[in-house]
Amino acid sequence: MLANMGWIRAEKSTSKNAEGLMNAAGDQPYSFTTPLGSYTFDWAQPISVPLFMGVALYESVAKQDKLDPDAIAESLAAGGDTIFNLSMLKNVKQLLGGGFGSVTEQIAGLPVSYIEQAYPTIFGQAARTIDDTKRSTYDTTGIGKFGRQLAAKTPFASKLLEPKLNIWGQEQKQGGAVQQFLNPGYFLPKNDDATTKEVMRLYRSTKETDFLPKLAKGSFSSDGVKYELTPKQLTAFQREMGQENYKDISRAIQSPFYQNASDEKKVNKLRKIVLHNYDDEKEKFLKELKKPQD
Repeated sequence: MLANMGWIRAEKSTSKNAEGLMNAAGDQPYSFTTPLGSYTFDWAQPISVPLFMGVALYESVAKQDKLDPDAIAESLAAGGDTIFNLSMLKNVKQLLGGGFGSVTEQIAGLPVSYIEQAYPTIFGQAARTIDDTKRSTYDTTGIGKFGRQLAAKTPFASKLLEPKLNIWGQEQKQGGAVQQFLNPGYFLPKNDDATTKEVMRLYRSTKETDFLPKLAKGSFSSDGVKYELTPKQLTAFQREMGQENYKDISRAIQSPFYQNASDEKKVNKLRKIVLHNYDDEKEKFLKELKKPQD
């Protein structure tokens, strides 16, 4: 009933860009949706398990054009998958090969995950209170990522990491002492920005994802060569691309052409902007990466 009324949401979108857009708009997975924003509820075990199973079941059924045995089976599977997507069973999902990479890689990563979990929670809470900016733990190596994950949970050391940026290249915040020490869930305020609201409206209207502002990837391929970005380079790429997308899309949606166009033409217009800015930033970084090192 809550899912049907739009008051609760379970699964993440299969599109990273779509999930990035919803996060920028104040919408989170496994959360209650309010006029003020969204509040996560996956911490409330064991109640949240059957609750979100029901929501995932509804969301899966709602995607089907017709309700037949296959649709019912897929919906039940989606509801069951919810158990493994909640934080308490993420390691089990990794062990079964539900993450990225091979099963062996997932198993090898479990000890590191448990070491990270054993790190005193209060350190992480203190770090996020002292430094209310979300931090990126991206790294090109597993050991580097592990070190950055621990740094993000260490008071003062977290400030040495790059900020985590949203689709518009803006830094993300994570609340103060009340959020970190007293609030078991996470509240994300609703974003009333006109540009974000229009892109979200267009996405919900068309269900297309290729026109959405992109989240930067950690590597590029050019002429058969793979180039990996450092954490600093990835942050710079996302900042510049995101801010260009916001500026250009904001200008576009205010134009008479856009306001009088159909949703299909609006999608085409925004797709051109997004692809141009991505290619432009990619070319800029490739030129930098290909420069001979001193």
